[in-house]
Amino acid sequence: MQSRFLNFDFGKLHYLQGGKANGPTIVFLHGTASTAASFADLEPILGDQFNLIALDFPGHGQSDHIDVARFGFQYSMIGLRTLFEEFRHRLSLHEIIAVGNSVGANIATQSLFKDPNLLGLVSIAGVHAVSREDAFSNFRPEAPKELAFKNHLVGDEADALTRAYLDVSQAGTDVYKRMLTDIKESDGNFREQFAIHLKTQGWLDELAILSGSKVPFLYIGGKNDAFIDNAYYDKLQTRVPRIQPANVHILEDVGHVPHLEAPEVCGKLILEFSKTL
Repeated sequence: MQSRFLNFDFGKLHYLQGGKANGPTIVFLHGTASTAASFADLEPILGDQFNLIALDFPGHGQSDHIDVARFGFQYSMIGLRTLFEEFRHRLSLHEIIAVGNSVGANIATQSLFKDPNLLGLVSIAGVHAVSREDAFSNFRPEAPKELAFKNHLVGDEADALTRAYLDVSQAGTDVYKRMLTDIKESDGNFREQFAIHLKTQGWLDELAILSGSKVPFLYIGGKNDAFIDNAYYDKLQTRVPRIQPANVHILEDVGHVPHLEAPEVCGKLILEFSKTL
């Protein structure tokens, strides 16, 4: 996948593009402290048929770290959602399959509020809820939320956060090293500002959005996700009855970043899902 950049008031925004240039477009949105490159291993599976675009949110990957005093809003749910809308407008991306991981899944889902005409929506370890409080109620009590939203990680905290994002089987692997590097190189201000804005901004009711939408939906989660309580997966289907059980896949020996931990499985699931659209 090739690196490309767009200029915004806050700085440069980086994205990767690869695959089949004239094919249907899949846009990937990563989670907190991850990067566009976390989706690169899906290209061998999807690249023959799809135009693949993976976005680096501000403060992540090769996108600029922003001046929080001037543009702190960009490090918020609404700021990211607005940015995603502008990004799609600039690249004339109208009919796409949106694939988001964690916070990226929230951004992709909430974008349906303004654009109900996505070809498909894939949520990877997303927590969809009616409010911020409802979202956090689906987290495991022992989840290290304080680390996920802490600005300066000291000592072994980056390692602890990496281990929380991944299944224990990934310890010491290249996947672990990639995740640790992403966490260390991402802007700690993002984590802090995102948490601050969550307390002050409204949260679009994602359950109402999903219930009222006709956009086909695929959910991929990890059974050993240290953040999401396993009971949430059944709860989601109960609260959004239109979600077909066949379109909910909870992977064994996988944590909060399934596409990085099990790219072949995730790629094949997205490929099969795309055939139904």
